[in-house]
Amino acid sequence: MAWWVRRAMQCLPYSRLAVVAVSLPKLSHWQRTKAANIELIPTRRGFHEKLAEQLRGMRILFLEFGVFQGESIKYWLTLNDNPGSRFVGFDTFTGLPEKWHTNFGQVDAGSFDVGGNAPVVSDSRCSFRKGIFQDTLPVFLEGLDATSYDNIVLHLDADLYSSTLFVLAECNALIRVGTILVFDEFPSVLNEFRAFEDWAAAYQRRYTPLLATSRIEQVAIRID
Repeated sequence: MAWWVRRAMQCLPYSRLAVVAVSLPKLSHWQRTKAANIELIPTRRGFHEKLAEQLRGMRILFLEFGVFQGESIKYWLTLNDNPGSRFVGFDTFTGLPEKWHTNFGQVDAGSFDVGGNAPVVSDSRCSFRKGIFQDTLPVFLEGLDATSYDNIVLHLDADLYSSTLFVLAECNALIRVGTILVFDEFPSVLNEFRAFEDWAAAYQRRYTPLLATSRIEQVAIRID
């Protein structure tokens, strides 16, 4: 790139819309190349059912980042009945810690506040870690022995780039071959998509897209 072009770009005011406009073709390219033959499932519930079917009978470690009212983690408790499986949800339960800039809008900090209360779940396989990921996840990982699980599922529904990237980087050693990453807002090019691309590039991780909902909103990816 010519020096005068770089100089001109440095003088332009920052525009998220411009960044989105530049990033959307990257997402489109990813869909055409990485996910050209991905299986599309019409509904969000059907997507989770199809994914869980591939893990039927397995003892899984299911970690969810961004719990809100617990709909997803509660559903997975019904989809996997192995008594040795473990389900852990991470959330502040007081809403987004910062403003979430979507592709063409924004969601205010504090949105998705449930008054600091984790969902009530009677299944003893499930527990919750309350607080920001930077405080709760390192402590959890210190005492974790993941070798006894047949597979690991990370459900990434934190919405924010900063939160998603932190989780992927902090869990990098935990993410082994066969681990499944599930993204809930994958087309958010400033956030989940960008965080995944940055992590995969920085840690040189290879992967295969498995499933997606029909609009490529929820995406499941297997680490190779």
